[in-house]
Amino acid sequence: QPARFSADKNCTTSSSSSSSSDIHGSHKTSNISIFTLLRVPWVWVILLLMFAGGFIVGAVEPMLPVFFKTAFHSTSTVSGLTFFLYGVVYSISSPAVGHAIDRGVISARSVQVIGLLMCALGFFLVGPAVFTHWTPSLAFSFSSMIPLGLGTGFLVTTGAPDMTATLAALGYGRPVDFRYAVAGLTRASLSLGYGAGPVAGNSLVAALGFRMAMETLGTVYLIAAAIIMMAWILTHSKSGRRKEVPDWAFEAPLP
Repeated sequence: QPARFSADKNCTTSSSSSSSSDIHGSHKTSNISIFTLLRVPWVWVILLLMFAGGFIVGAVEPMLPVFFKTAFHSTSTVSGLTFFLYGVVYSISSPAVGHAIDRGVISARSVQVIGLLMCALGFFLVGPAVFTHWTPSLAFSFSSMIPLGLGTGFLVTTGAPDMTATLAALGYGRPVDFRYAVAGLTRASLSLGYGAGPVAGNSLVAALGFRMAMETLGTVYLIAAAIIMMAWILTHSKSGRRKEVPDWAFEAPLP
């Protein structure tokens, strides 16, 4: 009886060790390189979406306090509270939309399009945009943080999981084979957005003024949403494998 217990224990320990090894990838290496992943067209689309998510903070944060002080003679506390609202909305929307996607309530691709539309709305409100003919006010600028926070959360949350699902669907291996490469690529793209935001944003403000600059950025995000939606629709219409694979696999590759 003790011998049998010992054998069962050893078997369990071995199974647990094997499972742990598979989970953490400590005893296996992947032959898939980052350069291989970068040959997939939709990977670049997702990286651009991550860049767009990081760009928002970089573009708005350095310029909004100056705009507030010039237009409304407000203190830095008001700017701080404005970005606090952005952070709260971002932190709530990210897990909420992730849970909704996992439950099948909405697809990742739909969330990305909605995220871009939310960002465009936020940029149009923060000035507000010149074409609206609305008078600038703290109420508009403050409320713009809600769609901007939602948009950022939607874009950033879907990036790494969507890329992982895309690569697995295209036959590049198991998610465990490239999960860290995906994490590195998406974080790098997000960081580039953080860095490019202040440069591009300040240049636009210097050339066009704050309101027109925000309107321009909103238009760019609106066009991006239309392009993503068109690519999604074309991918659906040209694939003949819809019933053979899951939706997330079908939606992933571009023609």
